[in-house]
Amino acid sequence: MTDQPGIDSIVVDKKFHTLCESNRYRCNWTDFSKPGVSGVVKWLCEGSRATIPKQEELDHALPVINPSFDKYVSEETTHGICVTWLGHACVLVQIDGINILTDPVFSSKCGPRFGFQVGHTRYREVPCSIGKLPHIDAVVISHNHYDHLDYNSVCQLAERFPDLKWFVPMGVKAFMESCQCKNVEECEWWQGRLHKNVKFTFVPAQHWSKRGLMDDNMSLWGGWCIKGSQRNFYFSGDTGYYGELFKEIGDKLGPFDLAAIPIGAYCPRWFMCHHHIDPEEALKVHEDVKATRSIGIHWGTFNLSSEPYLEPRDKVKELQIKKIAEILLIKVITENLQTEKCEGREKIQEWARKKIKELQNEKKEDLQTEEKTKEWLHKKVGELQIENIEKHQKIEGFLKANIQELKREKIEQLQNEKIDEWLKRKIEEFQKTNTIELLDGGNFFTINIGETKFIKSLQ
Repeated sequence: MTDQPGIDSIVVDKKFHTLCESNRYRCNWTDFSKPGVSGVVKWLCEGSRATIPKQEELDHALPVINPSFDKYVSEETTHGICVTWLGHACVLVQIDGINILTDPVFSSKCGPRFGFQVGHTRYREVPCSIGKLPHIDAVVISHNHYDHLDYNSVCQLAERFPDLKWFVPMGVKAFMESCQCKNVEECEWWQGRLHKNVKFTFVPAQHWSKRGLMDDNMSLWGGWCIKGSQRNFYFSGDTGYYGELFKEIGDKLGPFDLAAIPIGAYCPRWFMCHHHIDPEEALKVHEDVKATRSIGIHWGTFNLSSEPYLEPRDKVKELQIKKIAEILLIKVITENLQTEKCEGREKIQEWARKKIKELQNEKKEDLQTEEKTKEWLHKKVGELQIENIEKHQKIEGFLKANIQELKREKIEQLQNEKIDEWLKRKIEEFQKTNTIELLDGGNFFTINIGETKFIKSLQ
């Protein structure tokens, strides 16, 4: 085992140290092993991957945007973070004036080469070529799987940007040098390196590595924390969920202005659960590492698993809506706590959640009073995603103005479908007259491939 307490003044739980036995790494906090041949065969027999629709449907449901990198040369970016999703686990991030790529894969296939490329084919094309990228200062690699470390992409980046700095897990440097990469920094967990006044720290993840027939776990895997003078970014890499680990990362290196967290390739769960998080776990990671905003990655590019191709995005949206609805209802209920004897934040939240369950169990036809109708409306509005917590008062005013119309339509006598129709109509009216940026449900958002988001003043 590598003796590394106190590296870069980061003192962490011993079980999260790098563990290497007989030249093979493993996670010290769990005894899970990578999927075996029998598991792969069982999965294949079940029908291994989701169905991908025809091009026309793909273009409508998951468009690929021709990226504009103008913001990457704007002085405004010194006051925030610019992020462009380039597909799968590759994002281009500008933090403190430097441009960083994560796990760059620009090839049409990801897989081994036998004189020609084999493996999984992109069903969504790369949004731009390496030749059209802005200047890249650094690249971080999470692990050596083919959908994260692509030989052709690395060679092309090394050729175009000879002085490019590469940050890689321990055991990957030899591969990088075979691609003509010159400036390669190899790290174990919790080791940090400084480049252009930005600190890159390699952190643990629950995963595994393999690239050849006999090299199982002979290189390390993990995520990267990238801290500038004003901004802090977290890239998790591929990982299963282990709450203590992510809380440790958040406590030692957070909070983060922005995180890039995988939300796809999680089905079937019996096969994927130990090394790929699902959307619900992704939101837990977002909270555990203390991220202000997070972007969902690792979906919508390669068909690697069994869930429907849009399900990761839809589930994130649904889960965020439920979270917002709960926060909103707690806010509404706690405003009327004068009649209740609740002391302290935790007791109030416990009481409020109990009231939420009571409210959710009530029949719609029993909503007779304006106050009950207002509470129910707040719940439905949360479910239909027009609520941004910081815009609470403005939206609440809109709802109050429409409660009477709702009552005139005798909502207690309407079926749920009719109620949803009414609410959707009101939401459309609201969105036409208000310029609120809705980030797919709140602080955890998704964007189209090639789309750029400029996130300003997050902390």
